[in-house]
Amino acid sequence: EEAVVAEEAPIKPAAAEEAAVAEDEAGWIASTSRNNTECKGEVKPTKVFNKYDLLDDVEIKAQTDDDKDEDDEKDDEKDAEADIAGEKSSTVDKHDSSEETKPTSTRFGFGSGFGSFCSSKLLCIFFTFFVLGCTGVALSSYGYMVRPWSLLRAAPLLLVSQSTAHDLNCGASVALDANALGPLDPSWPGAKWLQMVHGTPDRAWKSFFDASMLQLGSLDREGKQLATMSTYACCFNYAAGASVTDGLLVEFGTWAGGSMRCFAAGIQQTGHPNRAIGFDAFKAGFIGSNAAKLRGTRWWDPKKTDSEMKELDLLPIYNFQVQDVYPTVRAQRVNFREHREVDSKLSGTTVDVFITDAAKSAAPLAQDIGAVAPYLRPGSILVFADFFFTNTVDSPPAVNQVLFVFGQLVSSGMLRLLGLTGSYGYFLLMRGVSRDSVSRLMHQWELKAKIGAVCKNATVASIKAMSSLLPETPKRYSDKIIPKLRRACRQ
Repeated sequence: EEAVVAEEAPIKPAAAEEAAVAEDEAGWIASTSRNNTECKGEVKPTKVFNKYDLLDDVEIKAQTDDDKDEDDEKDDEKDAEADIAGEKSSTVDKHDSSEETKPTSTRFGFGSGFGSFCSSKLLCIFFTFFVLGCTGVALSSYGYMVRPWSLLRAAPLLLVSQSTAHDLNCGASVALDANALGPLDPSWPGAKWLQMVHGTPDRAWKSFFDASMLQLGSLDREGKQLATMSTYACCFNYAAGASVTDGLLVEFGTWAGGSMRCFAAGIQQTGHPNRAIGFDAFKAGFIGSNAAKLRGTRWWDPKKTDSEMKELDLLPIYNFQVQDVYPTVRAQRVNFREHREVDSKLSGTTVDVFITDAAKSAAPLAQDIGAVAPYLRPGSILVFADFFFTNTVDSPPAVNQVLFVFGQLVSSGMLRLLGLTGSYGYFLLMRGVSRDSVSRLMHQWELKAKIGAVCKNATVASIKAMSSLLPETPKRYSDKIIPKLRRACRQ
């Protein structure tokens, strides 16, 4: 079934945007009124033209515990089967329509839910002003344009919840030493990212920041559970958003906007509007068991069948979850592996931060990088959200994205590893690239990956890179990821 929509003009990162939205677009936008908190009447499933056969739109939460139970293993196997089926598709249906959303929500300010974090509102307000002032001073000292007053719109998200603060530890994330790459152009987003992630050495401040990121990455404006699979990555994602300078932040496979919420909150603190765009099919069950990941959120309707939930339109959910922290965020319902459609939305722009939460093996990763290659610049940050996807880490060398990245993209001087957290990998683009150059690198890897020495060198390079990160290689990588990479070369 097809939904026919009008073609939009290309997005310009600095262009003024229309503040009002036509009434006929109201059905695509989730209400943000505080009096309208019921989910079952807010979002209606919308059938979308199915042309996304090549998409792998899944956000997989990293397994940070030492042991993973059998149910998690089964879920990963189902997702992997869906990914493999999608990657084997050689054609996609073509059509020219796409959708773009415009901001309509109000920003989050003091209101309902505020008292749940503090026993005394007066004390809480004083504490909030103090912390936000410190935030402005801290970030400004590292060269970021911060508007502390704008932080007040999201103040309750920054208040520490003692009951949940232990669930997230940004210290479990690891990053390259800020001076490891030598002097970097300070205008590079990657340089700003390194500066920021190493910029909170004080333990008390860091503990507060960790808890703040947990609030941002796990709870919505009313304290309800977000539809997200990557709360653990919010710290580094926020830093990536705060590193945007003159360009855009673009995410492929944005799903319900759980990770985009953290990226966009970072952009908001730079003072730059209209800089974040999420690309997706925006269909809850587009990939296998994804719709079931809405359980426990306001968006799950127990009265609906699994099939009906799979048809749920995620676009209003995306807007609801992201617009309160970054009102000018945008969404594009297009096939991001169709270069023509990507060009229609990004033509004339520059991409400072690119995220793919869709690729889980080498060829789709190269495809996604190639799609945005004309818009990247030296210094851009590339984020691979499923870099350590459980079921593909030990896949054969030719399709193994970890070995492809370290054995080809890093070894060729195109990328450098910046940091890791959970399944996420953060990389710095060292030089400009084109679609043809990325395609050639992928083809070369497919030819040489079967050579034992090449695979071994790629494995050694990946282990060396992971071991160089600070403060130390987490047990997840040393105990699980590295042994799997070594097994990959035996296939």
